[in-house]
Amino acid sequence: MKKRTDKEIISEIRGCYSDLSPENLYCDGERSQEDAEDERDSITRKLEDLFKELGRHITESQAYGME
Repeated sequence: MKKRTDKEIISEIRGCYSDLSPENLYCDGERSQEDAEDERDSITRKLEDLFKELGRHITESQAYGME
C-alpha cells in the first residue's frame, strides 16, 4: 500500500475537525443527541487513526496552519 504524504493526511484531519463542528454533528438540528454523539465518537476514532498514520497528534489550529 502506498504511503500517503503528510499533506494528504493533514487535509483529512482538517476535514474531521470540520465534521466535529456542532452544525455538522447535529445537521443543523436534524440529528438526535444520540446520533450526534455516535457520529462524534466515530470521527474521534478516525482522528486517532489519522494521528497514528501521521506519527503525531496535531490540534485543530495546527492542522489549519499547515497548508
